[in-house]
Order: sequence, then C-alpha cells, then structure tokens
Amino acid sequence: MPKGYTFPRTPCGTSSLAPRPPWHYVGDTLANEFETDPYAAAAFLPPGAPDPKISTGSGATSTGPTSQLQAR
Repeated sequence: MPKGYTFPRTPCGTSSLAPRPPWHYVGDTLANEFETDPYAAAAFLPPGAPDPKISTGSGATSTGPTSQLQAR
C-alpha cells in the first residue's frame, strides 16, 4: 500500500512533497500599516489602476524571509 504524508505516495513513503508533522518555522517579519494621500500614491501606480477618488488612502505591507527547519 502506498505510504507518505502527501502526494506522491510511494511504497517506501520517501517521495512525499512535505514530511510528516511537526513542522518548525523560523523567520523575522516586518509589517507596516499607513495612511497616505490617495492622489500622491496614484503617481506611483501604473496606468489603468483604480481611480484615487475611490481610495481611502489606507495601505499595508508585509515582508520577511521564512525558513523551514527540519530535524532528521
């Protein structure tokens, strides 16, 4: 019978795309929320972006690398 936590399942169970839990992740994240003038922000958007009249001027960004640690 095929074994493994995720597909593809094989007779040995060693081809799974993800190992069995538990999974441990580590990383630093930076998140920002901000308010801006919608017309000032529109100057940085490509042509065809939504009309700044319908924007509230609220924005958010989130960035950071994440790594998965596995004990074998």
